[in-house]
Amino acid sequence: MTRFQYSGLSSPTPEHCHLKPKTLRFVLRTPTLRVGSQFLLRSPPPLGGAPVWYSEVLDMSDSFLEALAAPRPIPGGGAAAAHGACVGLALLEKIVLVELKRDQVTADYSWSDLLEEVRASSTTLLQLRDEDGRAYLRFAEAKTFGNNDDETLEALKGAIESPINIMEEAKIGLELVAGAGKHCKGHLLSDLLVVCELLQAAVDGTYRIAQANLGVMAEPSLRSHYKNKLNQVQGKSRELFRTVEGDILDRAKISKE
Repeated sequence: MTRFQYSGLSSPTPEHCHLKPKTLRFVLRTPTLRVGSQFLLRSPPPLGGAPVWYSEVLDMSDSFLEALAAPRPIPGGGAAAAHGACVGLALLEKIVLVELKRDQVTADYSWSDLLEEVRASSTTLLQLRDEDGRAYLRFAEAKTFGNNDDETLEALKGAIESPINIMEEAKIGLELVAGAGKHCKGHLLSDLLVVCELLQAAVDGTYRIAQANLGVMAEPSLRSHYKNKLNQVQGKSRELFRTVEGDILDRAKISKE
């Protein structure tokens, strides 16, 4: 939930700050201030009016993190990795929106198109995050209560394919970062590197989950098939990560000259 409070003072100073929980009315010289799990932001004055300082109180709580910390089977490691990728794409979306505010669309690149792709990938990852837990439960139930081996095998295949799907979507995220890295302003490059790290971490993390589930696979041909696919996706992702990271670092050096 977001709520706004304001003070009419045009020259705010730190001594005007009141940080009591029920009276978060204050003015800031700096853009942000953290109070517990909340961030307080300075907003622009209303159009046509005298300078007015606002404070925006943002609730930074995360229900997924609370669910992840609970001592229950799901969400687990695969969902955690996917969530990390979602965090990375949220940061990428912020970068794209910043660029869109500049109203700069080059002849060979459109930030609007990239924004649509980033949001589509983020939606997919959120769905895959939630599906990962369902896939695990289906396998656990089939293993415990399944009436036949075929049912258990299908559930196991789902528990292996779910993290692979997360890996593939996180790799798509790295491809989106590559485009942003060639066109964004230099001061945003460090944030793009953070996005890269989060997405590659999601790939490597879900690789571990799929690898563990694959260890239960008794069928040799299927085991070999999934092992090859896992290694292929991870290998391509790591190669892409190194390329994108290298390109961004090269641009960062140029932008500092």
